[in-house]
Amino acid sequence: MKTLVVDTATSYLSLSLFEGAQAVANVTLRSKRQHGEALVQVINDTLNHLAWRPDDIEQIIVGVGPGSYTGIRIGVTMAKVWATTLNVPIIQVSSLSLMAAGGAQGVDSQKIIIPIIDARRQTAYTAAYRINNAATASWQVQTVIADQQIEWKLYLEQLESLVTDDIQGFILVGDYIEDFYQMTKEHFPKLAIEWAQDQQAVPQTLQVHHVEQVEVVDANLLVPNYTQQTLAEREWVQAQSENQGKEDDHEDFIEHYS
Repeated sequence: MKTLVVDTATSYLSLSLFEGAQAVANVTLRSKRQHGEALVQVINDTLNHLAWRPDDIEQIIVGVGPGSYTGIRIGVTMAKVWATTLNVPIIQVSSLSLMAAGGAQGVDSQKIIIPIIDARRQTAYTAAYRINNAATASWQVQTVIADQQIEWKLYLEQLESLVTDDIQGFILVGDYIEDFYQMTKEHFPKLAIEWAQDQQAVPQTLQVHHVEQVEVVDANLLVPNYTQQTLAEREWVQAQSENQGKEDDHEDFIEHYS
């Protein structure tokens, strides 16, 4: 089965193509353009490199957030339009789990992996994971605290419940999270606190087989995981729902992939 995997929840655009369980292409970039402008071109270029056609894709996997409000919407919109237009199944994954998988390589089960996307004002999109079957080819990141947006001081209190005799430390995964890193070190002075950044901090679509996947029964019902919306955001979503099918980005995707 030929599978397209896309995540646009952060400032990075991550895309992978698989044939069966084998990765045959991977692109991760921080584009100077908005994801909405870059995504179509990146997909086309990658497909062309493999001499694949859009209708060769038999399955789509998409990161649904949480993260950048606009970024998530772009990736999810692309996946929904592609799935409905070409009648292929769609699977959703947590963008935070893809980040955790990027920071999990070589990590044992005695460390907690904590992906972090700065949501400003000392709040973050975050979750917590442990590794199952560490040091084997079938390792998986397992959720121990679900995706959420939360003030970091409050989240540190949640993390206290994970500190047991068999936990050696935390690995924070993310770019530009120095404040969160310092606060965590101060709160847990007896634990080893590590910081995975740069390429390790990117949602890794290449590691999609190591995270939980949820099949979407009806692509039209797929929605981004924003975790928390302001009133303005809720009003914006309602306005977009009322004008479904009229957005420029929908038309762009349909033009390229129908």
